[in-house]
Amino acid sequence: DTRSDIYSLGIVLYQLLTERFPYPVDEPPRTVCDNIISRSPLPVRQALRGHKTAAYPPAVGIDHDLETIVAKALAKEKERRYQSAAELADDLERFLAGDAIVAKAASSLYVLKKTVRKHRVPTALVTAFVLIFTIGMTAMWQRAEGIAKIAQAKLSMGALLKDGSVRRDEGRLQQAISLFEGVLEIRDTVRANDPVIRRYEYGARHRLAALYYDRDETEKAQPYCDAAVELAEELASADPQNLEWKRLRGFSYVLHGRMAISRNNWEDARADFEKGAMICEQLRRADPGNKSLEAELASICGYLGECYAKLGQSTESHGYYQAAYDLRQEMFDAEPDVSDRAIGLAEALNNLAAWHIVQRSPEDHRLALNLLRRAELLLTDADNPGHLASRRRDVARLLSMVQRNRQIIRNAIEQRSLGAAQSGSG
Repeated sequence: DTRSDIYSLGIVLYQLLTERFPYPVDEPPRTVCDNIISRSPLPVRQALRGHKTAAYPPAVGIDHDLETIVAKALAKEKERRYQSAAELADDLERFLAGDAIVAKAASSLYVLKKTVRKHRVPTALVTAFVLIFTIGMTAMWQRAEGIAKIAQAKLSMGALLKDGSVRRDEGRLQQAISLFEGVLEIRDTVRANDPVIRRYEYGARHRLAALYYDRDETEKAQPYCDAAVELAEELASADPQNLEWKRLRGFSYVLHGRMAISRNNWEDARADFEKGAMICEQLRRADPGNKSLEAELASICGYLGECYAKLGQSTESHGYYQAAYDLRQEMFDAEPDVSDRAIGLAEALNNLAAWHIVQRSPEDHRLALNLLRRAELLLTDADNPGHLASRRRDVARLLSMVQRNRQIIRNAIEQRSLGAAQSGSG
């Protein structure tokens, strides 16, 4: 039953800690079977003391609690093992947290009884087990090794993704790129079709594309972007009901649209952003009130406003800029102390102001100035030295855009005044 799997997990854990099996396996099959059935496994710390490689100094990092957890998983009697994988995982979590573990070391009486029974194993049982061992032992070890390799890959890929994201937020972009590339290197060594591994692969490709794009290295960004789109499509098609895969697909279309913008391909960008908006709306209906989805949709609306403006469709452009502003204002009203809300609203205000500037009328310029003044106040309040470097860069970028737009309006007003003066004097 399930407790046989617990025993197998114990073998894997023992191997990971010691690089050896708990029993000799290079003897005749009958002897090996007898060892497995009746022989106590060599305690982990004792096994490590006999290990000669420099990578495994004797018993470093192994204490009695961890050794006890391994022993419980390897108990001969199934009722003495953990009764589920969750129980084993919980005890390992307790150990890692420094808490008391549930597993208890075997009592002296239990060890004595076990020793007495050791030599009373029926010959018929040993013989039957030899046959089972001969047929299935190799496959079991190979399966256990494969599972351990996949688990280790997932842990390593997840750690690199997390560390890379931190480095990116701190502004250490080259370090972040190296870490994300490390995720893909691990992926190349593990050919498993595991959903977690594929999710991490997507995350690395998406982040690399975004990083290179932010550094204006579009040629380097494009292959990662295309691969991320392809993988997201594949994941979403394989499991259409999975909302996470659907959201990744939306991320990919937005990123692809940004790549199209960098090539001034506004029609392709518009198509990508509209697909992203449609997916985002579907997700919002499935998860109403999700602030993250609202922020994504507001961002997409901003991009669509820019696309339609570049395509000469002013009415559609204003509609999307207004939709982005409405969403950002609603989010800011709900959480006015969250700096991301203020930054997002400031960007929406600047976009609306830019639309009014293009209209060129005095009334449009007046409206634009009011929008820009409010955006500047929001950004000034949001510019906190304690914020992450990436967020401070966003604030500085937006402030520069707001100030440039204000200067454009001042220049237009001066030219208008100069023209009026010249007309009056004439």
